[in-house]
Amino acid sequence: MRPVEELTALRHPMPEPGTVIPEACYADACEQVAEQRSNDALALEAAGQELRTDPLLLALDDLKAH
Repeated sequence: MRPVEELTALRHPMPEPGTVIPEACYADACEQVAEQRSNDALALEAAGQELRTDPLLLALDDLKAH
């Protein structure tokens, strides 16, 4: 896993089994989180290229701002 993907996994954790109600929606919830992770990683990488900086630094700056 690339560092930016690891970071997005921390920013968007997968739900624990039993925490999604109704339980039948658990797979959908996991799919939504995976999509959020992917979109976040793509946005960070694009911003990093545009600003010519490390996407990880951008993510850290974003976390500090919130």
